[in-house]
Amino acid sequence: MHWVDRAGGLAGILAAVHLLYLPGCVCDVWIAGTSVPELTPDTLSATVAQAFAADAGRGRVAAMFGLLAVFLVTVFFARLDGALRAAAAPGAWTARLPLLGGILLAVLLLVDAGLGFAASELTDYGTETEVLRFFVLWQWTSASLFAPAVALALLGTTVTAFTTTAFPPAYRWASLVLLVLLVLATPIGPGLALFPGTFWMFLTAGILVVRRPTAEAVPPAVSPAPA
Repeated sequence: MHWVDRAGGLAGILAAVHLLYLPGCVCDVWIAGTSVPELTPDTLSATVAQAFAADAGRGRVAAMFGLLAVFLVTVFFARLDGALRAAAAPGAWTARLPLLGGILLAVLLLVDAGLGFAASELTDYGTETEVLRFFVLWQWTSASLFAPAVALALLGTTVTAFTTTAFPPAYRWASLVLLVLLVLATPIGPGLALFPGTFWMFLTAGILVVRRPTAEAVPPAVSPAPA
């Protein structure tokens, strides 16, 4: 397999590592090792300002890692799109759904990184601290926005896996189970969609690393002719 194909899978694995970290809230990185308590939506704005000013440098580093995650996600989903289009039948629109989900995911990560840069710009907020609670609220709730992106990716790969021989049989059922978990978890807490999505990314990226998922569509079953 060409090294570019493996690079696409490795990009997905690294992006999944970033997504595993994301629910922990970027704000926690800034206050690690300080006496500032964990930030929640109920935290007073003055305390938020203290946390942000305590170590703005770490917040900027976290935002830079967010930009790297945007690049990795884009590479991974571009590689996956090529594999799915090569495997699916011509005109199979479901094979393009993961690319749409990847674009949406990259946009959300880009917004998250941009807010991270904004929140780490100043080291002294004076008495104007009320607006800082927005950043905490965003980090606390933004994981919910990932549900549509994850759903598009899971639906597209699940349909392609069941209608072609591109993926191992075990992957088909694993993808279906993750899709069901996503549907069940989203009403409880949309942010929970990030966890089946991250596991799906690890699984799919691993397949892209070890094999090239290209194959013909599964032919429809032919009924035996009557005697």
